[in-house]
Amino acid sequence: MKGWKTVAAAFAGTVAGFLSTGAFGMTFSVPVLTPEAAAWQQMTAPGELRVFGTGPVEERAASDLRAFLKGKAADHVELVLDSPGGSVAGAMRLGEFLRSIGADTSVGKRGKAGSEPGECFGACALAYAGGVGRYLGSGSSIDRPDDSAPGVASYLRKMGVDPGAFGKAGASTRAPGLPGKAATASGLVNNGVLWVRAEVKSRSGVPYVVVRQAVAPWNRMTNNTVLIVGRVPGVSAWLVSMGIVSDPEIARNRYEATQRAVIMAGDAELMVGTKEKTEGRKPEVVLDRDTLWVMGQARDERTRKKIREARDLVVEFDTEGAMAFVGWIDFSRSPEAEKTFIRFLGKELRR
Repeated sequence: MKGWKTVAAAFAGTVAGFLSTGAFGMTFSVPVLTPEAAAWQQMTAPGELRVFGTGPVEERAASDLRAFLKGKAADHVELVLDSPGGSVAGAMRLGEFLRSIGADTSVGKRGKAGSEPGECFGACALAYAGGVGRYLGSGSSIDRPDDSAPGVASYLRKMGVDPGAFGKAGASTRAPGLPGKAATASGLVNNGVLWVRAEVKSRSGVPYVVVRQAVAPWNRMTNNTVLIVGRVPGVSAWLVSMGIVSDPEIARNRYEATQRAVIMAGDAELMVGTKEKTEGRKPEVVLDRDTLWVMGQARDERTRKKIREARDLVVEFDTEGAMAFVGWIDFSRSPEAEKTFIRFLGKELRR
């Protein structure tokens, strides 16, 4: 009997050792990509290292990830989280580390074809908030961070998340597909969009509104985008211009390769432009230093209504044999910018 107690005590000590050393905590891994997946990543995100973080967040998670990344060649890191929660302090330290290296975060778990929908609950949301770009794909879920613990609210604000914007969303912002309004309005989920700002200006007595959107440096979905809408002097039409701001060399290369450009509201094409010059008209696709523009006129009320009602407006420059150059203005990221835009369209352009 005494021998059994000795064995039991030793077993209990071993289990305790596993728990204290984080053997059952968050593990980090990089999947081996198929040739097709590797080629796609090289085309869409060259130099990026996608790391999967799975399991409870422990206090040592930041140091574990730092050790895991040591010696791995990468220009950029994205941490894909799938976690039931864990240590609040450990999650904030992990988030601070992610922000210090400019990493992005998303929610998902390893699957046969790459990333599959995952869950980020409890303290995991605090680690997720540390990403520069914070993505939530279809089917994945994320909790509202609990900001009642000491230091959490100030940490969230430091990371660009507004705890007060969760409002009456309840204890969770879980949503299959697109994230809930509270998640995006608070900035917890930004899908790579850092900010959206709108400003009404005037030139030669003609008012117009400028909307700018800045994105995370490694955003694979969209680019820094600008939208200008104003009245065409002497004509019952709106002048609508959308452009993508990038490095001047990239803008030049994209301009030379562009076959056509289109401005869309949802799936509806509002206007299409090309570089071809027509008699008496300027080219609709133009390059201005670091910005590639498409310009057009919204002459009919149907088109103007779609612009007024759109939650996002998209510009796409299509090139032959290459991925399109895409940008958009996502008003869900800034209710204030949307309010300024809609107010201008309703007041100034209806005169």
